[in-house]
Amino acid sequence: MKRKNRLLISLISLFSFVFLVGGISYGYIVYNKDIVQADLSTGSISIDFSNVSNQISSAINQPITDGLGKNMPYYLDFSVTGTVDTAPILYEIQIVPSSGNTLETQYVKIYLTDQSGNVLLSPFTYNELYASEKNNGKTLYQGLISPNVNGTSKTETSTYRLRVWIDENYRGVGANTFGYSVYLYAKNIDEEVSTDDIHRLSFDFGDGRVMSKIIVEGEKYGALPSPVKEGYDFA
Repeated sequence: MKRKNRLLISLISLFSFVFLVGGISYGYIVYNKDIVQADLSTGSISIDFSNVSNQISSAINQPITDGLGKNMPYYLDFSVTGTVDTAPILYEIQIVPSSGNTLETQYVKIYLTDQSGNVLLSPFTYNELYASEKNNGKTLYQGLISPNVNGTSKTETSTYRLRVWIDENYRGVGANTFGYSVYLYAKNIDEEVSTDDIHRLSFDFGDGRVMSKIIVEGEKYGALPSPVKEGYDFA
């Protein structure tokens, strides 16, 4: 009999960035460092932020192009380390806006790579991302950690680099803010599911941009990216 998926990590709300536009500096704020972890059925996972001491006080606080945004020297580095036992771990890195934001999310650009520069999420606006499975935010990336072929446990670490900026199309007046937190959510995939039935689904936007999610054959896809085009409403 198949075991139900178990929650590994419920809320990991570690850090928040805040944009202030309209001539005010872009600031960096450290949030709650406590990790809320549920009881594990099998395996473990954690998230670690490596540049928490950086104070980003002189970053660009005006709208910029994607070309500049992808190369700006202000970013958040972090890593995810998971140890699998018998059941694979599916984890989701999420971005969750802070309450009280005044900058419209359609003008917030988000870009995720690994720390070697490989693109995991092309520049998309917040609104274009698909909804996170938990925490009322959006998904940056989904990763999978599978056991060794012989069924023995394995520990795996993946590194990430997140950049967020104000879209060049922003024409707002006055000081507006956008703050966010980074969350990690993870669950087991039933160990009886074959690795051949687990796939990474890539979305084709027709413009070369990259976004993906992990799916299991026979299960619902869940949330999908939101089509966005100025002047249009989508069903």
